[in-house]
Amino acid sequence: MAFVKTIEILSNNDKLNIESEDLKICKIVGSKERKNKLEIDKLEVPKNVEYEISNLIVENDVINQLSGNAIKLTNCTIQNIEGLLAINQRKYRRLKNVKLSDAKLVINTSDALDDEYEIRIDCTKAKEITQEMLDNLAKLYREGEELTLKFSLDQLKKIQKNGLVIDKVCGVSTVIENASELSAQDAKEMIEKLNLKYVKITPKENKLDRTSHHIYEATEYQKSREVLDKILEGLDPNDSDKAKLLAEIYIRLAFHMKYDDDAVRDKKIKEEREVSSRNLVGGLLEGRCVCSGYAEILRNVCAICGIEARYIVTKENLRIDEDGNISKSTHAFNQVKIDGVWYNVDLTWDRNKIVEGKLPKYFLKNDLDFKKKGKKGSNGKYDVIRTHIPKDNQKFDKCDKNYPQEKIEELFASIKQPKYLVFLSSSEKEKFELLSPEESGPEEKGASNETSRQINKGNLEALSESYEEYGITPEDITNKKMNVLKLVSEIENKKIQDNEERGNDDTRY
Repeated sequence: MAFVKTIEILSNNDKLNIESEDLKICKIVGSKERKNKLEIDKLEVPKNVEYEISNLIVENDVINQLSGNAIKLTNCTIQNIEGLLAINQRKYRRLKNVKLSDAKLVINTSDALDDEYEIRIDCTKAKEITQEMLDNLAKLYREGEELTLKFSLDQLKKIQKNGLVIDKVCGVSTVIENASELSAQDAKEMIEKLNLKYVKITPKENKLDRTSHHIYEATEYQKSREVLDKILEGLDPNDSDKAKLLAEIYIRLAFHMKYDDDAVRDKKIKEEREVSSRNLVGGLLEGRCVCSGYAEILRNVCAICGIEARYIVTKENLRIDEDGNISKSTHAFNQVKIDGVWYNVDLTWDRNKIVEGKLPKYFLKNDLDFKKKGKKGSNGKYDVIRTHIPKDNQKFDKCDKNYPQEKIEELFASIKQPKYLVFLSSSEKEKFELLSPEESGPEEKGASNETSRQINKGNLEALSESYEEYGITPEDITNKKMNVLKLVSEIENKKIQDNEERGNDDTRY
């Protein structure tokens, strides 16, 4: 009778003794806390057995002893590239989070179909990149599979400089912090000469929400970067007046892209644009994006212009659609550093004001003015919808002063507004008429008519679960016929009051 056998290797003194005629799958498991060497007693190793090895150091002599068998390695360390190539000769092999001890390469694979999967090799910790190493890595390729080598940007530049060749069977990926690090021209050359396939953007501070949305095909990144250059045409990134430079950027981006309402409200379109509306592609190549797209594009443009900027994600807020349905959503905005002071900006909420020729309302604001929306009542409290409360564990500097309003007025009065949007499709650059400003922007849409809009009964239970700590139930809302604005204001003012009673001086968050 065929069976599966699991053997634990918990110290370097444990040796593996495999004895069974009926063994089909042998799972050899080490300790996650401490990797030990796998040693096999020099006995006959059963053939036609699938070995699943995890959390162990597997040296080349063990690989040779297991020759002829299918092998799957997870979280293991292999001695060197020769051992990896020996494993690669197997008809069946799986590698996941495998390291090479001499070159510090990390091997990842996706759990795809039996005969097809992607192998990704992280070369960023390799001490030295040589032609021999690149040639050996190319030998890991199998027809029908995808092989991707990950290098740092500095490594790719050295490979170019040293005239090394990466085999065409290998795709190449790299990671950058922002678009200032990789120009459109450099990306184009790396696509042509190094077979660059993917570019991932990830900042050191404040990880982007939905990080998988910020992995770009290299050609996609190149085109997006070209649009950024076009938008910045005529501006001096080295201009010492960073406030004016930011105002120029703010206006140009506002005229380049509109808010993608369909990506939020239309279920089918939302699925189609789930990624593009939230990264560089939607806003730059399609002229439309949602708040996370606005914030990420602004962060990258600021980096190109030497302005420190952060991407900020908020805590969950209530969202009410036109039918009164309630859901939760997060918001994204930016912090920028001007003249040594961190200010808050929200291009998403300011976009419509700018294209209508009005002054922005959320440009270089302090925390109090920026995070509160509504008017101060007779009780000294704000009727607020708190949409800009940063998530925990993000780098976020407190700001207690606004940039001088008279200077903001001077800045925007001195800047000539664009007469058209700059749009770059996948095939050609086009100019098209300025999109007619909608009656209200994302900010107004989020709150318009809320005083008269009643909450959909089907969502009352979900709402009350979010705020049950305040004793609010579906029945309370139904009986009192609370409208959305009043409900949210009462809840948020209660939160502020609770913070004050607990002695929390950070109530403005």
